[in-house]
Amino acid sequence: MSGSINAGEACDLRIARRASDSIYAGIVRLVAAAQKSKAPIARMADSDRLLFAGVTVVPATAAWWVTGDPIRAVAVLVVARAL
Repeated sequence: MSGSINAGEACDLRIARRASDSIYAGIVRLVAAAQKSKAPIARMADSDRLLFAGVTVVPATAAWWVTGDPIRAVAVLVVARAL
């Protein structure tokens, strides 16, 4: 009944479960748990950030050198950052 509007007469509702047992509450718990955890690549990047930076700068530089377009290097760095 969450988000519904009664357009008619008053009605009686009988509550069968607690709010903490609702699907919405379950979704909120799942989102909170997901925000607390990190993806494996993010954990690796945090622990080995200097190595990760070196590994991403090399392909970015290679992309710039091969294409002659610095935007390609930036694109590689952006994709690496998104991981």
